[in-house]
Amino acid sequence: MGSLKMRLSKKSNKQKFNSKSQTALEFLTTYAWAFIAILIMIGMLAYFGVLSPSKLFPERCDFGRDFKCEGYTLAYSSSGTDGQVKFKLKNELGYDIQVDSVSVKTEAVAAYDCIITDDGAKWATKGFKDFASTQNCNSQNAQFSKGKKGKVLVALTYHKLGAPTFTHEANGEIFATII
Repeated sequence: MGSLKMRLSKKSNKQKFNSKSQTALEFLTTYAWAFIAILIMIGMLAYFGVLSPSKLFPERCDFGRDFKCEGYTLAYSSSGTDGQVKFKLKNELGYDIQVDSVSVKTEAVAAYDCIITDDGAKWATKGFKDFASTQNCNSQNAQFSKGKKGKVLVALTYHKLGAPTFTHEANGEIFATII
């Protein structure tokens, strides 16, 4: 009788062990399915553009404290080769200046052919000045697409009136939705 009791107790210990293993496996399987479901949801959000960081960032035009940006536009046409950059700045330097050159580029590898010319007129303190590209900018090279946000880097070279040999450069950036 003692031997039968010993066999039964071994059998019940084995069943307890199998029961614990099965519980652990079911626990892990349940969490694996939940993890897979979360990965699928993240993939769907990324695919549909919900997780696109450029949609989350606000538009901005920043030229530092020397020039205040009053307005800006990045435009793009259907052909992809005739975009336009426009912006309006306020002189906050505290003295009158004259603009020597303005260059616009992007962080893209290809060149962003965009020329902005200036009329060469005096730019008074606290005065406003409009800048616009005189030729069509190659938006396709910059990898811009209509409705998405794009960033251009602007370098403004100027000198104080009466001191044309001492030039200064102000760098700014425009991050806006391409219209």
